[in-house]
Amino acid sequence: MQDSPIVIVTDSTACLPPGATGSSAVRVVNLHVHGNGHEFTENVDFTAQDCEAFLRAGMPLRTSQPAESQFTAAYAAALKGGAEHIISLHISAHLSGTCQRAAVAARAWPGRIHVIDSTVAGLSLGFLVMEAQRLADQGMSAARIADTIAKWRSHAGAEFLVDTLDRLVAGGRLSAPMGALGQRLGIRPMLSLKGGTISPHGAVRSAVAGTERLIVAAQRAQERGANQFAVQHCVAPDQADDLAQELRDVLGVDVVVAPLSTVLAAHTGIGTLAVVWARTTTSAG
Repeated sequence: MQDSPIVIVTDSTACLPPGATGSSAVRVVNLHVHGNGHEFTENVDFTAQDCEAFLRAGMPLRTSQPAESQFTAAYAAALKGGAEHIISLHISAHLSGTCQRAAVAARAWPGRIHVIDSTVAGLSLGFLVMEAQRLADQGMSAARIADTIAKWRSHAGAEFLVDTLDRLVAGGRLSAPMGALGQRLGIRPMLSLKGGTISPHGAVRSAVAGTERLIVAAQRAQERGANQFAVQHCVAPDQADDLAQELRDVLGVDVVVAPLSTVLAAHTGIGTLAVVWARTTTSAG
C-alpha cells in the first residue's frame, strides 16, 4: 500500500481507537511490559486481559520504551512506502524514554522526521495524533503540522483517580511509608498530568468525591480551551461509562470511553479512572 506524503508515527500509550490505526498514514510503535521474568510487547503478546491477571495476582510489573530498532524499522517502512516526511509524536519525555529513542533513530534521515514530545499520554496523546493526521490529510506541510501540535500540546492533560496506592508504591512513584499511611486512612490519591509530569493533586476518601474532582478538572480544562475529552479506565468500564455521561451533560460535548493502555495501567492499577483532554482544530460533536 502506498503511504501518504506525511505519515504519523506514535506509540502504544496513545490508546488509539482501532479505526485510527487502520490507515497507512498512522503507524504505532509498541512499548514493552516486563513481568514474571518475561518481556512482553504491548498489543502483541500482552493484552488487557494479561495485564488484569498480573494486577489481580499482585504480581510486579515494570515497563520500558521501544528499542531504537523499532523506530528505525517504522521510519524506514514509511519512507520506503512513499512518505516524504514523518511526524513522530510520543508520550511525555518525563514519563518515558520513548521520545529520546525516536529522536536517535530519526537522525538517520535528517530533515525528514519531526520528533515531538507531546508532554502527555493516553488519549490526550491520541487526540493530538488524530489531529496531526487530519492536518496532513488537508495538505498542511510537515513543518506546519509540527508547529501546530507543539502549540496545542499545552492545552492537553489528564486527571487520575487511583483506586489503591499499591501500584504507585510498587513502581516507585510513592514511598512505602506514605503508601501504608494512605491505605490506613482510606485515601484515594488524585494525580495530575500537566506540563509533561505526573504529580499528586490531593486525595479523596470516596469514589463519589473523586468523581466530582474529575468533573471539575474537565470543566477547568474546557475553560482553558480544551475541546476533546475522554474517560479512560483500568478494569472499571461501568464507572467509566457513568462518568462519561456526567461529563457529556456538564460539558455539552461528546466524551470517548476507552481503557488505559497496559503500560499505563501497570503503573496505576485496577479501578483507576482518568479524564483526559486536548485542544484541536476540530471540536467534539
